[in-house]
Order: sequence, then C-alpha cells, then structure tokens
Amino acid sequence: MNRKKMIDSAVEYARLGDNGVDENKMNYYFPILKYHGRWQAEDLTSDDLLLRDKMQDTKGFFVSGTKSFQQVMQTPPQYYDGEESLSEDTEKLLESLLNYCDTLDAEVLFVLSPFSTQDPVKMGRMNKAVKLIEDHGYTVLNFNTEEMAKKIGINWDKDYYDNKHTNILGSTKYTDYLAQYLSTHYNLTDHRGDKTYQSWKEAYDYYLDYIAERKSAMQE
Repeated sequence: MNRKKMIDSAVEYARLGDNGVDENKMNYYFPILKYHGRWQAEDLTSDDLLLRDKMQDTKGFFVSGTKSFQQVMQTPPQYYDGEESLSEDTEKLLESLLNYCDTLDAEVLFVLSPFSTQDPVKMGRMNKAVKLIEDHGYTVLNFNTEEMAKKIGINWDKDYYDNKHTNILGSTKYTDYLAQYLSTHYNLTDHRGDKTYQSWKEAYDYYLDYIAERKSAMQE
C-alpha cells in the first residue's frame, strides 16, 4: 500500500505539468494490460511482476514488434443470439461493478472487443452479461456480432495474429470506429493543437513512424 500511495502522489504531481509522464497509474501498479496473458505461460517467473518500463511511448496503446504485424488466418466466429448463465460469483461481481458505476460522476460505456470464438456457451455468457449491463441502464458496444464485424470491416483472414487479438490492421479498424463513436456521442474536447497535450502529439508521431514500414509490408 505504501508503494501505491507513492505512485498516486507522483502521478498527481506529474499531472500538473506536461512532462511526458504516463498518467495511467495501472501501468505502475502492475502492467496488466500489457502482460495479461502471461499467467498462462509455462515460463512465468517473478521477473514478470517487475516494472521494467517506466513509460509507454504510445500512451497505453501496446504495439508488439512482432505479433502486431503478424497475420494469422482465423475461422469466422459462430455467432449466437442466445444467453447462457453466468456463474454466481461472476454475476455478483458484475452487479457490484454496475453499482459502483452508479456512484461515478461520469458517463460509462462498456465495450466488448472483437474476437473469434467457436464456443456458443462462451458467446452466450457474453450475451447474458451485455443484457445485464443494458438492463442496468448502460450502453454496451458489442463488437462480437456479425453486424458490428461487418460495420468496422473486420477481415478474418488478415486482421488478427491469434483468435483473441487483432494485429495492427484490425486494431486500427476497431480504434477508428470507437473513436468516431466517442466523438459523435460524447461532448469531448478536441485538444489537437493544444500545447498542454504536446506529448500526445509526439506519441502519435512516434506511433506513425514506428508502424509505417512494418505495416506497408503487410497484405491489406
């Protein structure tokens, strides 16, 4: 807990000035977004829990030098409209999360990223979760429907590096759609040209340079 307090204080101090410090506290607590699949690996060690990187050059958008540019053909999902029951613990946790969201002075949007599954039970559980969230009054963008996959232009032959993760082509399609949705449905301030957010422009320029050569070699 002392480490958490120290991180909170340091990030809050850094937030007051545009000094390029990553303000996502979770990147310092534990980089779970970057390493969320490591628990399945047979070679998991204590080194996986150490914070090697102090800052992400792409502001939280994780780009792998290898996987993000791989293209592994996927079998299109078996879409399923039915619902399957969640476990008692899962449903309680979801209800607790929704109740917490009710206390926030913010608009909450739930998003299900697109992936390929041939398991109707797994798809049914997602549908059940979506129903519970919507019944609670929140909006869900569920990209795991045939309609949404077509809307963002997912190509199951070229846009993934495994069945759960898009490569740079798929993630760009997904991000472009989500960004447009947020811009259309929420009153967001455009900070382009704002010197206070200069580090975000620099991060974007770095991202464009990084992917340019690698992306051009991919078959779009």
